[in-house]
Amino acid sequence: MAADFFEKELHKVQDRFNQTFGQLTACDIRTRQQAMLQIIRMSLIRNNILQERVKEKIVKERSNFVITRNWLQDLFNQLETEINERRAYANRHSTGEHQHGAGIIQRGSPGM
Repeated sequence: MAADFFEKELHKVQDRFNQTFGQLTACDIRTRQQAMLQIIRMSLIRNNILQERVKEKIVKERSNFVITRNWLQDLFNQLETEINERRAYANRHSTGEHQHGAGIIQRGSPGM
């Protein structure tokens, strides 16, 4: 049962990595490499947990696994927020709408 949990979590993170970085046309290579290394780390931790017999070490490794997973989830959330903000900005400027003071105005309106 424990093996299933770690395997499922690892697959979720890998899928989220592909989804998030697949949306980016350009990204910071260091950020991408760091995410990849953290996924590899999660895989190694999972292997250690499955092979370990000492309960105290298993608890520590499980904690490291969860910390790494949470770090990656925060990174993916941040990147997805940036992607959505860029899309909203691009859509707003391609339709001719701009933020001005209290609200959105159309290009060519008296307030512009």
